[in-house]
Amino acid sequence: MATDETEREVEVLEIFRQLLGAPQLGPEQNFFDSGGSSLLAARLAARLRSSGVLDVPTSAVFAAPTARALTRYASSSAQSRYAASPVSKDTAASPAASASSPPTAAERGAHQRAAFARLRPTNSSADEEAR
Repeated sequence: MATDETEREVEVLEIFRQLLGAPQLGPEQNFFDSGGSSLLAARLAARLRSSGVLDVPTSAVFAAPTARALTRYASSSAQSRYAASPVSKDTAASPAASASSPPTAAERGAHQRAAFARLRPTNSSADEEAR
């Protein structure tokens, strides 16, 4: 294991121990078998992210429930993310390239507003009579 990965594993393990209140927890001990729950898994992912140790989703804790496995999961996930070939300017500007990227917060908000607007009833003669 690389030195950076070893140091990161120690930091991950320390956060495991803090959340579980288990100072003797080892790097191969399962988070859930040691008292973890889905709520604590969400807290773990959030704490790892906010402390700058790892940026993993809550689902990663379920996929890799030990400090060592989670560190390796994050490391392999980061490597695969950056292993893709670079995107050219022509490809980045194409609609197909933008369709594969997740929507921005503004796009999600616009979609939600449009969906809500479709649910509202239109002005009908009954609405006019009620006024």
